[in-house]
Amino acid sequence: MFDTEKLFRVTFCMARQCWEQALLAQAMLECGHTGKEFEYVVRNMIVRQNPDGRLCDVENTPAVVDSCFCIPAVMWLGEKYQDSYYLDAAKCNFDYLKEKAARSEDGTLYHMLGSREIWADGVGYLPYVYALMGDPKAGIQQLYLILDKLYNPENGLYVQRLDEGTGEGLNGHWRGLDPYGPCAVVSGARTPVSRPL
Repeated sequence: MFDTEKLFRVTFCMARQCWEQALLAQAMLECGHTGKEFEYVVRNMIVRQNPDGRLCDVENTPAVVDSCFCIPAVMWLGEKYQDSYYLDAAKCNFDYLKEKAARSEDGTLYHMLGSREIWADGVGYLPYVYALMGDPKAGIQQLYLILDKLYNPENGLYVQRLDEGTGEGLNGHWRGLDPYGPCAVVSGARTPVSRPL
C-alpha cells in the first residue's frame, strides 16, 4: 500500500509557492490528512498573505489566479473550527479576485500581475473556488472565457498560455488543457463545453 503519510512529510522539506502549497493542501484534504500537518500548511498560507489579499505570497510572487486555489483549504479549516481567522483570510483573497485582480475587457482574469497572460490553470481553479465562495455562475463564466481564449480553431487544440497583448500562444498546444482540464472536472466544474476537451 502506498504510504501517503510519508509522502506528505517529504513535502515539508522544500519551500512551496502558492500553487504548490494549494495542491498539497488539496491532496491532504482528499486523502483525509487533516490533522496538525494540514493545519500547519493552511496557517502558512495565511501567515504569507499579501496585504492585497492574495494567500501564500512567497518571494513576492506575481501570481494572481494561483493564490485563489489556497481558498478551499483555508475555508475548510475555518468552517471546521468556525474561526474567523481562516474565514476572513479566504474572503479577503476572494474579494481581491473579484474586485481588484486585472482582467481583459470581457472579464477574463489575467494570470499574473503586470501581464496580459491567460493560463489554462484557471480552468482547474476558478470554477471550484467561485462555487465554493457562493458564486458558481461567475466561476462557470471564467471557465468559458478561458476556454474561448485558449482554443485554436485551426487545429482543434488549446494553448496552455495566451498573451492577450500579442495574441501569441505560449507553451505549445494541448488536446485537453494539460492537467487542468481534468482538474476542473474533479473539482466539480462539470458544465459541458461547446468544444471537445
